[in-house]
Amino acid sequence: MNYARLISETAIDRNPPRSAVIGGRRVSGQLPASYLATLGYYPLDESPAPAEPPAAGMHWEARYALAEGRVAQSWAQVADPPPAPRSLSKRRLYRALAAAGLWEPVKGYMEQAGVWEDFALATTLDEDDPLIVAAVAALQAQLGLDDATVAGLLDESVAEE
Repeated sequence: MNYARLISETAIDRNPPRSAVIGGRRVSGQLPASYLATLGYYPLDESPAPAEPPAAGMHWEARYALAEGRVAQSWAQVADPPPAPRSLSKRRLYRALAAAGLWEPVKGYMEQAGVWEDFALATTLDEDDPLIVAAVAALQAQLGLDDATVAGLLDESVAEE
């Protein structure tokens, strides 16, 4: 029998103690259920994840609840987390922009907007940095670039990990 202690709706502790002093004597191995219950450990009723795939952009996540002296597992569909922001390589960004004939307009924009020094001194460019987000939006509008073109330029500029 597996025992677990409920920590939250999404987390349990599956490691009950394996020894204790009960009634003045040391007990090792599987401790009595009544003693484990005093520590918050109850029998764990696990269930397999649903066989059907979750909806697009979702995944199955285990949920736990204490019911009738048992920790019961169920499953819920939850939204996938957003992707982590990417770091961009300045060299790769330059090469992608130059290959597309966009380096000079982009450099001119940065100089005019007063961000050229920020770009020149930066050691990394984070895709979610407010300066980068604003510059990409302004340049996209100014140069008439569609979303796919911008996404492609950024994809080509991702720093290798």
